[in-house]
Amino acid sequence: EVWVRAPYVLRLGAKGDDRPLSGTGRAAFGARYELSPRPLTYLAAAGGIVLPSTARSLRTDPDGTLHRDHLAVSGSLAFKQVLLDATAAWGVGEIVFPFANEDDDLAERDPPATFRFAAGSLFQIDDRFHASAGASFTRTNRDRVAGGIVPRSDQFRVDLLPEIGV
Repeated sequence: EVWVRAPYVLRLGAKGDDRPLSGTGRAAFGARYELSPRPLTYLAAAGGIVLPSTARSLRTDPDGTLHRDHLAVSGSLAFKQVLLDATAAWGVGEIVFPFANEDDDLAERDPPATFRFAAGSLFQIDDRFHASAGASFTRTNRDRVAGGIVPRSDQFRVDLLPEIGV
């Protein structure tokens, strides 16, 4: 299957903060192949291109510094195991590897790779509708500048993943 993802990021700011914190996230597109090695078990591999974000509000520091975003490639492995007639468990592991921009090359900076692991449950509500609930853990590696590691530059994020689909 071929997929396209264009997320909208909603961030709630602190009271009195007039900077916009919400905007479009990084659009991505790619392909995915799924197989079923045994009944009710599904495995999938996917690869894609992650486009740079154009949302200035998500790339601007409080001091006004605008950061360039990176073109990246992504790869993932996923599984789904049907447990009952209308319920399945799922999991996914993904890596996103960004390419250096021209300003990164000039500063001898290597953009960090990001790893994401997610798991959850899928519920079939009706023949046409489903719901899913899950959580993901994302880790972005430390920045490297001129061969050295920037201390405390790694990032960790935990997300809840509610979904309703057709």
